[in-house]
Amino acid sequence: MLEIRNLKVVFETDRGVVKAVNGIDLTLERGKILGLVGESGSGKSMTLLSILRLVPYPGKIVEGEILFEGEDLLKKSASQMREIRGKDIAMIFQDPMTTLNPVFPVGEQIRESLRVHNIIKPEKEGILGFLRERDRRKKEYEKAVELMEKVGISYPEKRYFSYPHQFSGGMQQRAIIAIALSCNPKLLLADEPTTALDVTIQAQILDLLRQINEVNGTSIIFVTHDLAVAAEFCDEIAVMYAGQIVEKGAVDKVIGEPKHPYTKGLLKSIPKITRKKEKLYAIPGNVPDLASLSPKGCPFYERCEEAVEECKEVELPLIEVSDGEFVRCIKYL
Repeated sequence: MLEIRNLKVVFETDRGVVKAVNGIDLTLERGKILGLVGESGSGKSMTLLSILRLVPYPGKIVEGEILFEGEDLLKKSASQMREIRGKDIAMIFQDPMTTLNPVFPVGEQIRESLRVHNIIKPEKEGILGFLRERDRRKKEYEKAVELMEKVGISYPEKRYFSYPHQFSGGMQQRAIIAIALSCNPKLLLADEPTTALDVTIQAQILDLLRQINEVNGTSIIFVTHDLAVAAEFCDEIAVMYAGQIVEKGAVDKVIGEPKHPYTKGLLKSIPKITRKKEKLYAIPGNVPDLASLSPKGCPFYERCEEAVEECKEVELPLIEVSDGEFVRCIKYL
């Protein structure tokens, strides 16, 4: 369904060229859930924005292909992309409070997505224009209320007229999901949709997304910095670091038998509930400055506990270590 080949996104700054996404390759099959994990600044969100061609200025896509159902999205015109966004590919953004318009009722914002993509058409023909419009608005309202109920917003007929500030964080996120689902997209891009929510609400949102995947057959790319969440929710996982994919494969392989030192470090960083008190593990150092990153060698070299001298010099491809499992590490060269 979706294939990304050698995607490169750069930002030209006063300090140099920042390679936000540096030659990634990804494949997503229909009906599957792919998790993109990694620390902040590793290129996860920029990958999603690239799929929708929404990379903010001064960023630009300089190389690669993004094939959706066999067609390269990077060759589409602006008007063609407007038709695809929301209808075929929808996105759930990280912060619903900045995504929802504060001056319009939530229900109207859901209805607007139906109108923009012409989802609801009036059945009656040959009648006065204002009657056709009234009939269409009524059907759009009913569909918006149905979507609000579907995503778990209680009293949808009443909450239709509520404004975003009158919703809790969890309800705002549900409203964003309702907007994303309004056109029944084939692909859903979820950019850390549970980050600002407490654990109980987080579990409810994940259950809702899983239900959407199973009932509608919607493919999902799920961005998170939490490997534990990805392990429960995803079918496959790709681990990103400094704009590159360092490991990818089936969830049981990546979580159960991690190969790359960075993946191992992320897993060791997950707090464990035990009787014995232990100091929490942290990967040493910080994510490198992408503007001054050397084009040679492994970007994780300075933080890696398994590094050898050759890591600084060799530019590594993704190496297939078993069927469907890939890693970017000199140990497997």
